[in-house]
Amino acid sequence: MGKVSISGVGGAGGGSDECTATRAELLKGYTAITNDSDDEAFEGTLELTGDATDSQVLDKKTYYNKDVKIRRTGTMQNVGSVSVSLNAGGNYTIPGGYHNGSGKVTANTLASQTPGNASSGQMLTGYNGWVNGQRVNGNIPIQGADEAADRAWATNWSTWGGGEIFLGVRNGHYLNGVNWIRYNLTNYVAGNIKKGVNIGGVVGTWEGYVPIITDLYIRGNNVKNWSGVNTDRIFFDAGQMTITGSPTIRSADNINLVGFNYLNIQGYSIGMDLVYSISFANRSLGGITPGKRNGDYTVSIPLIAANVFGQLDLHLGNAHGAIYRIWLS
Repeated sequence: MGKVSISGVGGAGGGSDECTATRAELLKGYTAITNDSDDEAFEGTLELTGDATDSQVLDKKTYYNKDVKIRRTGTMQNVGSVSVSLNAGGNYTIPGGYHNGSGKVTANTLASQTPGNASSGQMLTGYNGWVNGQRVNGNIPIQGADEAADRAWATNWSTWGGGEIFLGVRNGHYLNGVNWIRYNLTNYVAGNIKKGVNIGGVVGTWEGYVPIITDLYIRGNNVKNWSGVNTDRIFFDAGQMTITGSPTIRSADNINLVGFNYLNIQGYSIGMDLVYSISFANRSLGGITPGKRNGDYTVSIPLIAANVFGQLDLHLGNAHGAIYRIWLS
């Protein structure tokens, strides 16, 4: 501290030269003889002009502001080092206080915020998303209605041999606004369904195959009452004769061949070499070897002795499959 000497006090002598303090080191508002006052008492020029507040000084640290007689204590919190990790869209409120400069705010990786397993084939076209940090654009095509307001055409259809109808749809498409799948079954009409039978809401009007005067057999209608001579090779089913070998069939009723040139056979073969002939009382009336047939077929046997009226034998060689119709022409 500087010495302050007051002349004439206590009989002691002295002056400015013996003082070490200067006016700049003497508080303003106070007078004294200083080293630079030339033995005169002058007011000091030292002034406290601090403007800090307690909240701006670290907690428990002391300081003087504008009043040298009042020692103040800071209240600012010492936060130290703060480390925070934020997701996209997150926020962090910075606390008031002192930060030591080593803290940091880190943004988490996009991959860590977008876990998933969707691929482009699992998102609709025109839409996208983020999966494990990567943008994925959808490519599932959208199938809207093909006609009317809510109908789309089927790609195909099948029954797979059962009593159910299966309609094909566009695989890998998203049906948008489609409530019905449509397929045109042009033969699905009442005239093709047995009369009185309801199939899927369509009631049949067909009364069966009606024979004409030249028919000898037609779709289960056994006009001339044919029967098998060797019955283990032919079966008379509801709509056909089913053949498993080379049977002979005989008409129980007389057949008049007068005026006709051909006996015709319509049937189905499983790929055999067909051999057909017709006889009356063991006398040949004609024959034909049409060769291999696979699927539906029609053959005509020329009649070489047409002036016959009686029971006929029809020999069906290798006719594995079915006979639908027999008639004269």
